[in-house]
Amino acid sequence: MPLSGIMKSLKGRTATKCNKALKRKGKFWARESFDFLIRNRKMLQNMVDCTINNSVKAGLVVDYKGHEFTYLTDSEV
Repeated sequence: MPLSGIMKSLKGRTATKCNKALKRKGKFWARESFDFLIRNRKMLQNMVDCTINNSVKAGLVVDYKGHEFTYLTDSEV
């Protein structure tokens, strides 16, 4: 299966579950995703920070450390 098919399936399923959790309807994901080159550690850290704080911005948790699906372990928090 091409990557585009995998992403369509993944985004469809997660959008349904997220909208249900947020008690809302409609589009969940942005229309396009954009690839770019991460050029150094600072850019990488910025991307990680942005990603782990998305659930905070969405109002799902107060602090990213409280999100049950964070990739961080207790020793890393």
